[in-house]
Amino acid sequence: MVYAFLISMNQESYQALLNVIRNLLPLVYEQLCIITDFEMPLMNAVQTVMPITKLMGCWFHFCQAVIRYSKQKLNSV
Repeated sequence: MVYAFLISMNQESYQALLNVIRNLLPLVYEQLCIITDFEMPLMNAVQTVMPITKLMGCWFHFCQAVIRYSKQKLNSV
């Protein structure tokens, strides 16, 4: 698990962080699974820097989005 403080949440910042992680940690990236919160700049950065790594969205954040979407639709009826 990695925690990092970034100045901005854009793809370039995420790519820089992922490059540092990739250079510091001798991992088998074919067997690695990265779980994100569906933030597109982060997901794009993972696919760019570690294209052979499995990328998945977080189930909790997916459920939050479904509930939020459902509430919006129900309120508009």
